[in-house]
Amino acid sequence: MIHPQPVIGLDVDGVLADLVQAVLDAVHQRTGKRFFPEDVQRFDLKSTLGELWTVAHDVLTQPDFARSLPPYPYAIEGVHRLRQLGRVVFVTTPFAPNPTWSHERSQWLEHHTGAPHHDIAHITDKTLFCGHLLIDDSPAQLQAWTATQRPAIRVVRPWNHDAPGLPARDWNEIVALTAQLLDSPSSRQDPH
Repeated sequence: MIHPQPVIGLDVDGVLADLVQAVLDAVHQRTGKRFFPEDVQRFDLKSTLGELWTVAHDVLTQPDFARSLPPYPYAIEGVHRLRQLGRVVFVTTPFAPNPTWSHERSQWLEHHTGAPHHDIAHITDKTLFCGHLLIDDSPAQLQAWTATQRPAIRVVRPWNHDAPGLPARDWNEIVALTAQLLDSPSSRQDPH
């Protein structure tokens, strides 16, 4: 199937929604122990928080947590700019221990970006998503995606400096790299 326009896969946590800062703030509020996003040098928060992971896990499983996350600065404007380049599909991994996560994530995306439900994919293995490119911060997702010979943009975070993908430090770079990648002949091929 050939899509009438390029399909851009866009991750949510760590790209649009600032999950890490929200969790670290909640841990600080509950324990008095302060961590900063720069302290998170690996993708899993457990390795940074140690024994305080149980507090973070409790926060992550609370109803309304996924719906309450703040967007990163300029992220919502960035989504609108990406939509001028192609169809944006939000490709997001649910937090399985929270039974309301996926529903709240859909509500968050609808509220902040106007995303219709058919442009939201709750999926753990993002290589199954049939898009032309992926914008993500997860080292494992970026590694798996680029192994399929499809281009990726790595949103630069302290936890992904060795991950594959073209690095983008802000939304201007994300949009510029997306335009560049979608303009290349290899990205116009059917992603199937």
